[in-house]
Amino acid sequence: MQPSPRSRRRPAGCDLYRRFEATLKPQHWDRYVEDCYTRDPRTPDWSVGTLTSLRTRIFGMLTEVGYLSDARTRALRPLTISPTVLGYLSAHGEDYALRCMQAGAR
Repeated sequence: MQPSPRSRRRPAGCDLYRRFEATLKPQHWDRYVEDCYTRDPRTPDWSVGTLTSLRTRIFGMLTEVGYLSDARTRALRPLTISPTVLGYLSAHGEDYALRCMQAGAR
């Protein structure tokens, strides 16, 4: 089953790259969570502590995979995507994945 068009919107980080933002700020996470509640009212009503923990973990994962320079400054890093990966996604009609990945690519 394909996700609905509403759920296939670009992740929040894509827009940061497109606006040439230098860092990922805690306020960006807050805005993302608010958007989750707007898109799906069934989103759990997490406590402040849970939201803080989720933000810390997400920022850590983004650092591990190279989207952020480090967990402290959270500077957005330019990305280089393998031509093989781009070719595979293009050949298989993965336009949504391509748009998301290319938002921060150079």
